[in-house]
Amino acid sequence: MPFSRWKKQWNENWQALKASKPGKRFQEARDRQREKDRSRSALARWLRPIFAVLAFAVGVVLAFIPGPAVVFFALSAALFATQSETIAKALDRFELWLRRVWTKLRKGSGPGHRKQVAR
Repeated sequence: MPFSRWKKQWNENWQALKASKPGKRFQEARDRQREKDRSRSALARWLRPIFAVLAFAVGVVLAFIPGPAVVFFALSAALFATQSETIAKALDRFELWLRRVWTKLRKGSGPGHRKQVAR
């Protein structure tokens, strides 16, 4: 049952990603993946970047027609991050930036927000 094994690995990777500290989670995921890849065949190691390219291509197509393009771009970025330290670091920086923006927006001090003047 390859699908059940794949699903189990997916869930384990997701839990490890969630448990990692923001700002380091994609780099740590890349390190974990590189460790796992040492015992895998060359074909297995090449499948991830191939899936990343396919996910990106689907995202490009869905960007021009209604569909969840963002999901495919995010999946593609995450898959590429397991292969590239540069992309992993960029995603970690992006996550920290996104958290700061989200916090500001939730507090009501984001861009375009006007403070009420008491009269």
